[in-house]
Amino acid sequence: MPLASFQGILDCGAQSFLPQQCPLGHGRWSLEKRIAIVNSVLQASWAYAGHGFGRLPGALAGVLHEQGGAMKFSVGDKVMYLHRGAGIITGIEHKELVDGFEHYYVIEIESQRLTLRVPMRMAEELGVRRVMLADKLDEVWSALKGRPRPLADDFKERQEQIRAKLRSGNPVKVAQAVRDLNWREQQSYLTKADAELLAQGLDFLIAEIAAVMDKEIAEVEPMVNVALSRRVVA
Repeated sequence: MPLASFQGILDCGAQSFLPQQCPLGHGRWSLEKRIAIVNSVLQASWAYAGHGFGRLPGALAGVLHEQGGAMKFSVGDKVMYLHRGAGIITGIEHKELVDGFEHYYVIEIESQRLTLRVPMRMAEELGVRRVMLADKLDEVWSALKGRPRPLADDFKERQEQIRAKLRSGNPVKVAQAVRDLNWREQQSYLTKADAELLAQGLDFLIAEIAAVMDKEIAEVEPMVNVALSRRVVA
């Protein structure tokens, strides 16, 4: 089937949810009928794509939004996954479950050689977001070079403070946590748990900076180390 014709059927299937008429003439069909049509169109699109349907047509993306499955990301978007690091949306998959349909973002985490599938409706809740904008990098570098803040002597309190910053997923807060732990390591010592949190923060931060700058992790790591070495200590 020519791609243009296939695209027309996809858009027409999507419009079955909308008030407008499409060339197939099903604009007055019942909601159940329209749902069945769109499901059929979706299944056809996935089969046509072969490797997963990838980027949905604009009209079908609108249908997902109206039905509570809003697409916040598109194929090719660079994202941060709170529990894993930097990745790329490489596809969008659909599975038919007992109680309905579920849509998934397929995320490739190249640094860990992982392919993850995150339910579209839970992406934000699970900590998936776009990588920071390039102009946010200035704040990150400033945080790394900034004056370290004393961390609590009580290890439980200290580690909870650091975990809170890492869990936020905010790159500036992560940079602050990395800076403060790195400074403590230079001045005193880190417990095993402290060292693990520092490594986790560094991995997360370096991966995001690399994604924003379109560089390899190996290129960014020394840049972060240089920034930490230039922090304000007076």
